[in-house]
Amino acid sequence: MEYALLESSHPTQILALEDTLMRDGPLPQGGLLLLWSSPPSVALGRFQNPWAQCLVPALAPAGIHLARRPSGGGCVFLDEGNVNFSFLSPGTDPRAKSKRHLEIVGHFLRAHGYAAEINKRDDMLIQGPGGLCKISGSAFKQTRASNLHHFSLLIDSDLEALRYYLRPTIKSREDRSIPSVRSRVTTLRRVAPRLCRHSFWPKFREYLKTKGHRPWKGIPDVDRAQGKTRELMGWEWVIGETPAFNYGEGDIFFSSRKGMLTGVSLKGQVLKLDSPLPLDAPTLEEALKGPPNFWSQKIGSTLRINSTANLDWDSLEGLSWRSGQGC
Repeated sequence: MEYALLESSHPTQILALEDTLMRDGPLPQGGLLLLWSSPPSVALGRFQNPWAQCLVPALAPAGIHLARRPSGGGCVFLDEGNVNFSFLSPGTDPRAKSKRHLEIVGHFLRAHGYAAEINKRDDMLIQGPGGLCKISGSAFKQTRASNLHHFSLLIDSDLEALRYYLRPTIKSREDRSIPSVRSRVTTLRRVAPRLCRHSFWPKFREYLKTKGHRPWKGIPDVDRAQGKTRELMGWEWVIGETPAFNYGEGDIFFSSRKGMLTGVSLKGQVLKLDSPLPLDAPTLEEALKGPPNFWSQKIGSTLRINSTANLDWDSLEGLSWRSGQGC
């Protein structure tokens, strides 16, 4: 297996790179491991509803990115205290080598005194406060010729931020999205201070070398990855791919499809929509034919989000390739 250590200013850059490598290659015959970290972000699974998974209105004001993965799985909080592992392999079954991938990390952790376990769901667990706690969860994707298995590892992440932002904005109903499986979590640093985000990188790099793994010498198609990054940061992907759901609380009811408000009623009275409206529209309450104060307080302020952060596209050429180095 070959490996590369990466840095990125936005998690979507790495998600786009994964997708580009899966579809266009080239992938080493023995597989490729990308190790990376990113600034604070919330990453949804492919078929998830952001408003049912996280505290949407609080993300943009805090500078937290919202991303939607092309892979399945649940919603995760990422920050610089996470290390993320992306295993890309030839073949069509992403679970065929999942235990092997997890054991690479598990063996390393056990060598440093952490009694890491792997369960049937491909979660990694460790004994923490109050019993077994989750430190990693997996997600998968496959194409006709390759597959992806990726997961994050909580080393010294901000658990208070994780718990705060991974709260639902609303309690949706008749929701066709995939829910996350809530679990008790902890970090390696809270269990024992043997590893931190800074010491992990050089130690894991040396561990990979002792196991015969080599730094990746390949060069990705940066132009194609850049185009995919634009696609994965767009409203049509992050918000527009939200599965259909309904919301009702008291006298309020609305329905949504593809990130658009398609029906609204207040106290049993159906309010007229000239056309479907984006759920995150900043002028939602002005466009609806209803009492402005009601919409600004009950729906507009609840659902609004600046879902696509500004990004200097020239910087996408700066995907920081650091094969054989620490981040």
